[in-house]
Amino acid sequence: MSLVARSQSEPRSAFVIGVYRDVVIVGAGPAGCSAAIHARSVGLSVRIIDRASFPRDKTCGDGLTTVALRELAALGIQPASVPSWRPIVGVRITSPSGHVAQLDLPTDGTCYIATAPRSELDEQLLTVAQNAGAETSLGTTVTDIVPRGDRWVVATSSGEPVEAAYVIHAGGARGLPTFKTGRPRPATAGRDELIASRVYLDNTLDLDDQIHIWFHDDILPGYAWMFPSGKNTANVGVALHTANRSPSDLVAETERVLESDWLVGLLGDSATRRAALRSWPIPIRPLPDPADGGLLRLGDAAGLCDPMTGEGIAQALTSGRLAVESIFQHFDRPDLAADAYRKTIRSEFTADYRTSRILLWLLRSSRWTRGAIRFMGSTQWVSRWFARWMFEEIPRRAVLSPAACTRSLRSPRGVRFAGADEASP
Repeated sequence: MSLVARSQSEPRSAFVIGVYRDVVIVGAGPAGCSAAIHARSVGLSVRIIDRASFPRDKTCGDGLTTVALRELAALGIQPASVPSWRPIVGVRITSPSGHVAQLDLPTDGTCYIATAPRSELDEQLLTVAQNAGAETSLGTTVTDIVPRGDRWVVATSSGEPVEAAYVIHAGGARGLPTFKTGRPRPATAGRDELIASRVYLDNTLDLDDQIHIWFHDDILPGYAWMFPSGKNTANVGVALHTANRSPSDLVAETERVLESDWLVGLLGDSATRRAALRSWPIPIRPLPDPADGGLLRLGDAAGLCDPMTGEGIAQALTSGRLAVESIFQHFDRPDLAADAYRKTIRSEFTADYRTSRILLWLLRSSRWTRGAIRFMGSTQWVSRWFARWMFEEIPRRAVLSPAACTRSLRSPRGVRFAGADEASP
């Protein structure tokens, strides 16, 4: 449904423990800020709680797909407001055989892919949420969440409880503790996830506006990446699937990539590490139930990352919007809001996730991966279609569905940001 103006809600009973807000959001990352901005746009009162103080670094590849760009544009984010925002014009994929496929994006004046350090992007999202009227409690930990009738009481390390009609969990992959809810803790994504590493390298050669991806036999169906994060700064990392790999394997493979001829050829031999290697889990199996009455889980907390690439920012932003649409539509009936959210999550993500899992299974084969990459770069039209598909401008399911593929040819193309030119390095 379309989000329209709504007058601020009143508590549904006269007795309130602490402060009342319509929505308490745990986590001030993209999912939480998306929910907060959309909630404020329809008049809901919002408190965001995050244990970190901002700006803060967030371990991530820093890539923004077309879906993420569309969601950011709808939230009012402009490239000029993110200092290191960098539009991307193409993708260069190296196969296990060494063959390189160049996937150039359409040159139609729109943006299909961008990179932006999470420290800058998340700070700007939080600023937009605060300017929209969302209250924030930063450097504050949630210590307990207790159901009270049809509401929730959220206790924090500040000592001030907040009562809410809805709690939105946008706090990451590991999930909220059980606290005293009396309900079992939902299964986390730990049994089925990617693990990824990232390091920033400075003093590189001058980098062009290309993303570089390397599939090599030792890490299939995972991959290595190099995303430009500035003229002479790169975000470099490796993603591995945990089915038969360990965190120590991740460290070893990342070190091999950092010393590889592939990376030295891209960055030069004078690049220096800005800080220590960092790693994080990426949940790639959605929770069976992302809602528990008035408690809704978003993004990584709901296991919504793409199984093939590990992309999670677009899913975080989208789930924040879908959660608020469901809440607004059924504000006085948390059970109906939860049901609506479940249905929209299934509708939005299930078909594409099934496709990604099939492709993930195929990527375990070096022979199949080599053939697929060679085909991706076979003609200009094919390469542009796959570049749009890889970064979610075209739905995942289009690669296996003739009907979806046909529809993709008529799909909107890219995102046009006002001020994008000013943001370019």
